Amino acid sequence: MNNLDKPMKRRRFLARSLQGLVLGASSLSALEAAARDLQLQLASEEMGISAGQWEALAAVLDHLLPSEPATKDQPFRPGARDVQAMGYLKLVLRDPKLDPEDTRLLQEGVTALEERCLKRFQRRFPDLSSSEQETLLRDFEKTLLGERWLGEMLDFLLEALLGDPSRGGNPDGMGWKWLGITPGFPLPPRNSRDSLK
Repeated sequence: MNNLDKPMKRRRFLARSLQGLVLGASSLSALEAAARDLQLQLASEEMGISAGQWEALAAVLDHLLPSEPATKDQPFRPGARDVQAMGYLKLVLRDPKLDPEDTRLLQEGVTALEERCLKRFQRRFPDLSSSEQETLLRDFEKTLLGERWLGEMLDFLLEALLGDPSRGGNPDGMGWKWLGITPGFPLPPRNSRDSLK
């Protein structure tokens, strides 16, 4: 075993250990959350997406769908963080039925975006101002990869905003409430395996 494999094997061991503890103690919600977070981290690494790239993806999602506070004329408008878009994206990418092309497009797009960002601004995407992010995304959108990638990111955002909460996004039907949508009943039960809480 080479030295680079050791941290991954340790994390897998920890994830399985935490999972075993969770199964034996159903009232340990903090431990459940820790095990789920560790599983998502392992899945992320196995997808070939680095921690820095996940930060860039989160910043892109936040830029594309920012939350807006309530005013006297407008209700609160949920943003990407509010609808748990990053958690939803990670869950979707873990789905074995997902077309591998979707994962590849996500990887290639975030890599190309970060390269453009460093070349143009000498900083990473999360470190840019909102106007710099907008400029970079508009420029990236003019490329074939950028257009496809941003379209995919918007699809994920809309699913997280408007999808059934049992699928990992739209907590408590937040997106539905904002848009005045009444979902059909009965709703499917929340699958604890896909839960983000």
